[in-house]
Amino acid sequence: GQTLPSRKRSSTNYVCDLKYMNQVEYDETNQEVLVQAGATWTHVIYKLNSYGRSPVVMQSYCTFSVAGTISVNAHGITSDHAMIESVISIEYIDMNGKIDECSREKKSQLFSLIIGGYGLFGIITRLRLKTVSNVKTSLEYIRLQ
Repeated sequence: GQTLPSRKRSSTNYVCDLKYMNQVEYDETNQEVLVQAGATWTHVIYKLNSYGRSPVVMQSYCTFSVAGTISVNAHGITSDHAMIESVISIEYIDMNGKIDECSREKKSQLFSLIIGGYGLFGIITRLRLKTVSNVKTSLEYIRLQ
């Protein structure tokens, strides 16, 4: 996820295309969703909808990658929460190419740096996120004469 590419990259860096890492799994027992880095919010919403669940923080567009959203710690349109509040754990690749995991309890400082870190502290490969119950909405209209 990049919002200002020229400010975060140099000529010696690489860009990783993770769009094919787009699997989404729902953990019914814990009511959490496991999301690979390239999955978009569309992928997540479709998966959760069949379980009557939603992401804690919804984005204005569903075409963003979930990991990209986390890497900039975006805010949402449906609540006053930042993305960091819905993240349970992060699987990432460190600068040595090692796959590891962090959370609020395990490597908490790195957890805070990766969220909003624009990929500078590790490449996000998978996330575990909180979910909430879907809320049914209906549309009513009043005809004005």
